[in-house]
Amino acid sequence: MYAYRINWVRVGFKTFAILGLIVIAIVNYAPLKIDLKPEAWAAWVQAIGSILAILTAVLIPALQHATTKRDGMRPATSP
Repeated sequence: MYAYRINWVRVGFKTFAILGLIVIAIVNYAPLKIDLKPEAWAAWVQAIGSILAILTAVLIPALQHATTKRDGMRPATSP
């Protein structure tokens, strides 16, 4: 059976790049210009980053568990 392992570093970099391009497109090419102060931008960036961090913290273990279960391997235990 072919075991496929996910390279999470590549997934992270690609996701970060895609989300960055989406944010740049929204900010630069949105029909409505968003007029916020730098403090407000910082708050929005922090809020979105926090949400992405929480989603990442939930999704990566879930995907790893599903992969382990699918491949029939036992999860690693600490000594």
